[in-house]
Amino acid sequence: MIRGVRSHSMSNRNLLFYEIDLEDQLRARRRQVNDAVNNIPEQQFRISNDQEIVEHIVVRLTVSPLVLQEGAMTMNQTETQVDVSGDARRMFLP
Repeated sequence: MIRGVRSHSMSNRNLLFYEIDLEDQLRARRRQVNDAVNNIPEQQFRISNDQEIVEHIVVRLTVSPLVLQEGAMTMNQTETQVDVSGDARRMFLP
């Protein structure tokens, strides 16, 4: 499963898959395809051949593959403090 980086920073809200992950996006698109086929009027369905129906749906609902641009990659790194004093698996010695 591919998930976007999640952070509390407002600038990260533009990250790919920040709000919803890729798997959920593709699952939703599959439902849209099913709905689009099921909503074709019966008369239109009868007069269209299979290829015309497929083309109609493909044009509207194709998912373009992601293209990663390695030269444009960036990374932000910050240190943070994490309170583990309540973690029973950690032992503190004076």
